[in-house]
Amino acid sequence: MEKKRRMPVVFIMTAFVIVLSAFAVVKYREYQNQLHMEEVQEMAYLLSGVQVELPKKEEVVIPIDFGEIRKENPDIVAWVCVPGTTVDYPILQSAPDMEEDYYLEHNLDGSPGYPGCIYIQKMNQADFCDAVTVVYGHNMKNGTMFAGLHQFEDRTFFDENDTFEIYTPTSVLSYQVIASVNYDNRLIPVFYHFFQTTSDVADFLDDLYAYGEGEKNHFAEAVKPDAMDRYVILSTCSEHSKNRWLVVGKQKQE
Repeated sequence: MEKKRRMPVVFIMTAFVIVLSAFAVVKYREYQNQLHMEEVQEMAYLLSGVQVELPKKEEVVIPIDFGEIRKENPDIVAWVCVPGTTVDYPILQSAPDMEEDYYLEHNLDGSPGYPGCIYIQKMNQADFCDAVTVVYGHNMKNGTMFAGLHQFEDRTFFDENDTFEIYTPTSVLSYQVIASVNYDNRLIPVFYHFFQTTSDVADFLDDLYAYGEGEKNHFAEAVKPDAMDRYVILSTCSEHSKNRWLVVGKQKQE
């Protein structure tokens, strides 16, 4: 009876080394991209307190040096800061000649791979004047990017960290956190007709609140949503691939 041939030990070890090396390269690139992001974060706040004079409005103090960070990438349109979390990043929007979700898998320097960038799609205005703006980011296992949004799963954290800010080159926008929900994976802007009417906004709010309070889903008890207001949805991956974790903020009146 013919004996079965066994794979040589040397071949197995070589294959293992190759796989391990490839994994190490990916992780090293991810680490380098994260270091680059941290450098931009430090640079952005280095010359904080940039004053912008707006017509017929009070002077606005913007703590981000957009002129400097746009040297790193001109597609940076805003900055998001969620106190109590590690979310403190530039927001990018792909140029007209680029793919819609280019920054989902591309970094600040344009290199492919993770962690990618925090970004908005081209369907939204870069000044956040739309009725609803969706901001996307990866839920990284190392706790960076939008992983910090999952801290809102805790009711105490939700109650004690009820605001976040978005800075643009000409404005400081503050948002009241009204909900944190394990939502389904529908493409929200498309499903709600790009929020062209207040009825579209109302439909989204109805669907959002239909999830109800739960172990991880939470809603601000003292805030009543209104379809006439402006909203920002911070969206990242949930623990289930068929869901998205949303932190929804209602813009505070100036």
